[in-house]
Amino acid sequence: MPDFVGKGLAAARDSLPRDASVTNKDASGRGRIVILESDWTVCAQTPRPGAAYHGQPVTFSAVKIGERCP
Repeated sequence: MPDFVGKGLAAARDSLPRDASVTNKDASGRGRIVILESDWTVCAQTPRPGAAYHGQPVTFSAVKIGERCP
């Protein structure tokens, strides 16, 4: 799995296969819904960077561009 931390959420999703199961979470803890992925930056991911990717679900925790990751 590539390291997407610090990269744009839209670019991270685009790097995965089209049929990948992806969940986006608001890393700020405010419970916001990610509507426009191009407005968000990845703070954390599962599977972790370097892990083998075999089609398992992917979760990205992200904040809006310009915000700091917790």
